Amino acid sequence: MVPIFNEYIKYLNDNGIDLGLEEGTYWLDNVTIKAFDKQGIERKLYKIIVSDDFKLSYKKYNLPQKVINNGFETWEDTVNRNEKHLRKIEENSINLIKDRCSKYPDSKKVILNSTGKDSMVVRHLANKSGVEFTNYLTNSTIEYGESVKLAKKLGFIFMHPQKERSFFEWQKRTSFIPTKLHRTCCTYFQERPTLEFFDKNENILFLLGMRREESKTRSQYEYDWRNPVWGKKRPWFGLLPVLMWTEFDIWLYILMEKMEFNPLYRMGYSRVGCLNVLCPFSKKSVWALDKYWYPKQFERWRNIVREDFIKNNKWIATNLTLDEYMVRWNHSEIPDEPSKECIEEFARYNNLDFEVAKEFFTQYCSLCGKPIRHKYEIGMSIKYLGDDTKDFYCKDCFKTKYDFTDEEYDERVMAFKYRNCDLL
Repeated sequence: MVPIFNEYIKYLNDNGIDLGLEEGTYWLDNVTIKAFDKQGIERKLYKIIVSDDFKLSYKKYNLPQKVINNGFETWEDTVNRNEKHLRKIEENSINLIKDRCSKYPDSKKVILNSTGKDSMVVRHLANKSGVEFTNYLTNSTIEYGESVKLAKKLGFIFMHPQKERSFFEWQKRTSFIPTKLHRTCCTYFQERPTLEFFDKNENILFLLGMRREESKTRSQYEYDWRNPVWGKKRPWFGLLPVLMWTEFDIWLYILMEKMEFNPLYRMGYSRVGCLNVLCPFSKKSVWALDKYWYPKQFERWRNIVREDFIKNNKWIATNLTLDEYMVRWNHSEIPDEPSKECIEEFARYNNLDFEVAKEFFTQYCSLCGKPIRHKYEIGMSIKYLGDDTKDFYCKDCFKTKYDFTDEEYDERVMAFKYRNCDLL
């Protein structure tokens, strides 16, 4: 949950939603506005609904009249109620930092800091530990301006991609649209800059702000952590001081300590980093924030997505119309079969008869029988089996057949794209 600040209230008001909210009491949990009653019980108040054309509406939850009459806790009340717990987890985290620093006394001390809430709390805890760390920010070239400004103000050292000048130049050259199922942008613009920036032979202790609550994968992490992409030879060690903290803990601690934080959170964002409008893991409600706060960047990316859809005939890969794809380009909610409207639109754009157009939607994996959803899957099959192949394989079956890992498959797709292969 994120505190609701005046900037987000303005966003709601400008989109036709006036709920009478004031800063200092309310919380945003994804798309649900909440508050704590005087007994400390979490209460749902409103749900913000975002349509496919990014229009906002809301649903009001019913509350007992007694709760309404008694009012709600302020943030200060909630902090005071949780202060003992916050001081306990603070102490534990600071002790972890001190202990690992004594374990690796000769290591370079580094905080990988995105200027997000978790990274900033780690920075604050490190400062309290008395150990000197240097903060580094990976400039993916698609960071929000607020993040860059805050990092510069606080004296962070910037790491830049070595092989790619900018995300948009890379995207234009490769025609790559990241999806939930297939993405390499994090590798090129987040992980590789770290590998390239630091000496692979230098002893380094990294502090990172990852938490178990964030994902299923991270729920398996321990305090001591190594990124697999570092390899086994680098003498690099990771520590996750806020691993067991919840997002709510993080925010209560920020409020209790009166910490400086990224202004993006005031605007309604729950995470910072790359522009959300081009992140396949962002939700429509967050894209709506980008549309309001960053309209130029919002339209720039949507124009790229629109042009890519038409150029690459993605009606076939997605079973979606162009308008449907514009809110599902990240491959969320892909239908099993194309609608009549989808086939008609594909036929119209390609000057085809409807019956002829239908034939383009009938490619299935030769092993598992599932529909082929992506142009790159068809392209990889042709590249490896020849232009006259009658066999096509989905990504999973292709990896099994040729004994590829995810990374190896993705690297081959990208290699063909670099060569301007029209098949992919």
